[in-house]
Amino acid sequence: MRYILVLLLCCFGAVTHAQKDTEPAFKGGWREYYSFSTKQLKATPAFTKANVTGITYVRFRVTVTGEVDSIRIVRPFGFGMDEEAIRVLKLTSGNWIPAQKSGKQIASFVTVPFRWHPDE
Repeated sequence: MRYILVLLLCCFGAVTHAQKDTEPAFKGGWREYYSFSTKQLKATPAFTKANVTGITYVRFRVTVTGEVDSIRIVRPFGFGMDEEAIRVLKLTSGNWIPAQKSGKQIASFVTVPFRWHPDE
């Protein structure tokens, strides 16, 4: 049985915190982030064996230089997929456009959902 990992992320899928003029964004936009992330994600043996669906929510900070840090699982899913979400987010570091407030780049937190389900 083949499995697909789906990352649901679009303008409505990301939640950012604190007031700002512009939100942080992946270079190339959310579609590019979705494309990159889904290509990088790999199912763990535990997830494949469990044959379950679920969501991991991950919170991270986009720094003023576009790096990703302070990655934290907000709502875990398990089966090794939380660690997989963190691994993929680390690969995006440096590819983010920071948020802006009053014309200045600022560090900002983003929360994204990773939706996991097997392809039957």
